[in-house]
Amino acid sequence: MTTLDVRLQGDLVARVDDAGARLRLTWSADLLDRRPLGAPVLSVRLDAQPPTVHPPAALVRAWLGGLLPEVGTSSRSRLARRAGANSADVLALLASAGGDVPGAATFTLAGQSPGEGRLDLLPDPRAVREHLERTRSDDHVGVGDSSLPGVQPKAALTLVAGRWFVPRAGAPSTHILKPQLPERPALVHDEALGSLAARAVGLRSAVSHVEQFDGSAALVVPRFDRSVDAADPGVVTRVHQEDAAQALGLSSDDIEAKFGWHRPAANLRSIGSLLLDNGGDVSELLRLTTLNVLLGNTDAHAKNISLVHSTDGRVGLAPSYDVSPHAQYGRTRLALSVNGEFELPAVGLEDLVAEGRSWRLTARTARSVVHDVRERLDTWVRDLVDVDPLSEPAIAWVRTSLDGRRPAGTHA
Repeated sequence: MTTLDVRLQGDLVARVDDAGARLRLTWSADLLDRRPLGAPVLSVRLDAQPPTVHPPAALVRAWLGGLLPEVGTSSRSRLARRAGANSADVLALLASAGGDVPGAATFTLAGQSPGEGRLDLLPDPRAVREHLERTRSDDHVGVGDSSLPGVQPKAALTLVAGRWFVPRAGAPSTHILKPQLPERPALVHDEALGSLAARAVGLRSAVSHVEQFDGSAALVVPRFDRSVDAADPGVVTRVHQEDAAQALGLSSDDIEAKFGWHRPAANLRSIGSLLLDNGGDVSELLRLTTLNVLLGNTDAHAKNISLVHSTDGRVGLAPSYDVSPHAQYGRTRLALSVNGEFELPAVGLEDLVAEGRSWRLTARTARSVVHDVRERLDTWVRDLVDVDPLSEPAIAWVRTSLDGRRPAGTHA
């Protein structure tokens, strides 16, 4: 039997074990002294309860599994080899990589002190390139002790005073680096473009950029779930978050559960309800959804939308990430439907307004958000100059998309 201590921003909040082959989460005895009964703790669905109340095992497994690469991916297999465990053994994988996972939760073997971890220097751009190359290989040696969900190869690194380090033994990473893929060299440029577009339409988004490491390109993404002390860059605070798939209780054992056409539980209205029920602002979700449609980001599934947990118990939409114009490659089926429609060409501005209204936004507010995003994106994309050649097809697609979409009418 494996038993892990679960800490949230350093405080012990729970213990989880796999007694009887089912995951059992037990809240700490003093949790209710620090959190009101029913307040979100690890998740909007894993809220503060007495130690005698155990959340459903399936929900616990879904949430914990969401901190790991999806089942069936090479990253999950590599993590399992590193841990010397079966890829389905969630607790064993977290015992190995639980010191640096998405959000502010950390995991250690029960009774084990978490420690401060260590940072291993990558001394030059060549070392960074070689490290990124290992994320695309089957070799688990040297890839680090972090866990990152997702299918695309990536590495969690820590940047301190302009130097890159591999975080180990629970040290927090500050950035995610995605190497350029030979089969899709424009992908990293597309995502960097998407981060700029998000900021242009008024969304909070990390400013990603493409950087060369010894002749090899990679996308450098600052982590929104880490806060670096401006006065002392070596001090990193974890910010708690969960992706929408975790918040909806979708199992990562099914790699396609994050798509609405595969699991009806994955839908924007449910994500909006989670925000509304926990003090969040759904107008930001509509702003993001409108951008995804106009930009052709058909990969905006439930794991590419996240919720940030504030220390006062409120939950808000996280800064946008993984925003990329995938439709230019012929991928026109939306990951999550808009007003019941999955095919991108069939989604008009009025569908976006109707989707927002289904989240209890007024017609006036929904239409204002949709119009504002369209106008800002149109201005931004037409003012772009000195664009990287690999980004030009994406920009051309967005301009054509905007030309083909008429403003919403006066009636919702």
